[in-house]
Amino acid sequence: MDTKFSLTELLKNPLAQLASAYFFILLALVGLGFFYINQNPAIMQNKVPAVVKDTTNLIVPLEVQEPRINPGIDLKLLTVPDQALLDKGKQLYDANCASCHGSTGSGDGVAGAVMNPKPRNFRLEAGWKNGRKVSEIYYTLQSGLIATGMPAYDYLAPYDRIAMIKYLRTFMTNAPVDTEFDITSLDQTYLLTQGAKVAGTIPVDAAIRLMATENSAKLQKITEVLDFLNRTKIENDNAKLFFKITNNQKNAVTTLLNSNKWMNSHNDFISLVSSYMISNGFNGKIVELSDEKSVQLFQYLKSILM
Repeated sequence: MDTKFSLTELLKNPLAQLASAYFFILLALVGLGFFYINQNPAIMQNKVPAVVKDTTNLIVPLEVQEPRINPGIDLKLLTVPDQALLDKGKQLYDANCASCHGSTGSGDGVAGAVMNPKPRNFRLEAGWKNGRKVSEIYYTLQSGLIATGMPAYDYLAPYDRIAMIKYLRTFMTNAPVDTEFDITSLDQTYLLTQGAKVAGTIPVDAAIRLMATENSAKLQKITEVLDFLNRTKIENDNAKLFFKITNNQKNAVTTLLNSNKWMNSHNDFISLVSSYMISNGFNGKIVELSDEKSVQLFQYLKSILM
């Protein structure tokens, strides 16, 4: 009687049913876990590599380039590329694109493995942000796609960008053809046939070396000028005057070396040394000098700092 009553109550109470089944569900899950581990010895023995090695070795250092004018290009290259253009395109693709988009354009490059969203698969026809035509991809390279992590390549010459585009389009099937209107519009927008001025480029490591060299040369110049002034301040009235109008001689010499504009005229000199006197090393006595003394000092400092 008690057993029948308990079973009836259990059937009427869903929570009681779930509580009764909980132990069996837990036991089943634990059993499945042990089965999965036994079937995957690589996981159990920690043989899965933590990271994928980067074997592409495609990093190409940025070259130092002076400001220049890119020559105009032949628009025929947009529709009928020659082999030299494709060879150049492959070189640029390997250096700039393959690490993310893969060597075959499938979006499976090593660097792209951690990207979200994944890099574009050039072999697929769907999902292109700006389209697959040469003119549309050119716009992508010009502006980039910030939301996807795709950088702009506006620092590349138009010829190089077109070369890269024509090469990556070799991965496509049924690549769309640009109309005459597309090509004309592209030329009018980016002045491809006219050429354009391009700023110079310098890689970070070269810039650091250049700055270090310039700073070293400037420090050496400051030291030489200060040594000269200290050696001559007793017998030279101008050197003696320099020490009189300065509170910090090193800062004063640095101020003068950091700008050549003051050398243009005596007025420019007075304007520089009488501004921000607390930080530039000079003091208020500079404005108390007679015009003759001031001009004489200007000419003296100009002669030893040029």
